[in-house]
Amino acid sequence: MEGCPWQAVEVNLGQFDLYGMIMCCQSAVGQIYNSLSNLVAIRGVVRYNQLTFSLDYRIV
Repeated sequence: MEGCPWQAVEVNLGQFDLYGMIMCCQSAVGQIYNSLSNLVAIRGVVRYNQLTFSLDYRIV
């Protein structure tokens, strides 16, 4: 998570032997992502102060 100096959220959408998408900027807000299965891993990392995030999901 070198590109995110203070806090970040990693979302892994199905290839769990690899790192997921690391998000720490406003451009990730409102984006739609599709997972490979019904299992998704979400990990938050905080280096300074606090991290607040929200997640909306839909099962199709």
